[in-house]
Amino acid sequence: MSALGRCGRFVLLERIGLGGMGEIFSAEEDGTGRRVAIKRLLPQCAKDPVFIGMFLDEARLAERLRHPNVCEVYEHGLEGRHYYLVMEHIDGVSLRELLDARRGRGLPFPLAARILAEAASGLDYAHRFAGEDGAPLGVVHRDVSPANIMIARDGRVKLVDFGLAKARTQIMKTQPGLVKGKFGYLAPEQLGGKIDWRTDLFALGLCAFEAVSGRQLFDQATAAETVQAIQRFRGPPPVAGIPEGMSRLLARVLSVQPAERHPSAAAFRADLAQVVIDEGIGAVSAAELAALVAAPPAPIVAAVDDDPVTPPTAPMWPLALAAAIALMLGGALALWLVFA
Repeated sequence: MSALGRCGRFVLLERIGLGGMGEIFSAEEDGTGRRVAIKRLLPQCAKDPVFIGMFLDEARLAERLRHPNVCEVYEHGLEGRHYYLVMEHIDGVSLRELLDARRGRGLPFPLAARILAEAASGLDYAHRFAGEDGAPLGVVHRDVSPANIMIARDGRVKLVDFGLAKARTQIMKTQPGLVKGKFGYLAPEQLGGKIDWRTDLFALGLCAFEAVSGRQLFDQATAAETVQAIQRFRGPPPVAGIPEGMSRLLARVLSVQPAERHPSAAAFRADLAQVVIDEGIGAVSAAELAALVAAPPAPIVAAVDDDPVTPPTAPMWPLALAAAIALMLGGALALWLVFA
């Protein structure tokens, strides 16, 4: 038996991610040798019905999502006292790792545009996903960030980790007073607990700003200072060297008022495609994305970042303490031509 144990018919090979609520392993299936990723609820969280409910909500929702730009979840189960889910193994790097490796320089615009467009496609699919009655489930990812946008070595782009996702059918409801997501990628309305698909768009806009500028828009020294920066935010600063149309796109998707953002992730992608067309930039292929990750930065243990965090109250210092505790716990043809 593996020193790391088993989950059902899967042998755990290596731990590749750790967060406040779960840990992720690379694993191999008995008999077939198929490589997968296993997300397992941490033992201390497996004693709490709230965390168990959140984990099972994620599993039930994610198993239903099937899209080329969404990480596939195959099944979930219970091994002894360990709740786990089995996911697609993505051999590649995250947008976070690519940007960190470039040390503040951002990506060339055509490559950034292709990655962002693919992520938007996965997000739009999730937002539009409907139940058996045909009614949209109201899925909101709530944790869109560069760490959760993966670029595989074959050039595929995948949106991962719906661990904080919300849908109208979920059994476990968010506890009052909790904000879910990373502080640096929260939308202004999210601080007050108001979220819908436009919250995800704002987070995607923050990823877009970082992808083209190399700078994280909200990157203060403490959680309290970051929240204050979000509360004071009125729009993105100028980014040198990017197309004018991209500047307008960023201003729209990063509007403080949700109603002023793009009407959907598909509209964001269409707007991005138009910028590429207006600039006369040729299509970026999957092979070019594969070349981008052919020499990735040194492997790191990625954080799962699935922890609920508490919004600020006055005075501000309890926010940082609450955050620390929480972290511990827990048209169409043109589009095809440009991005195919």
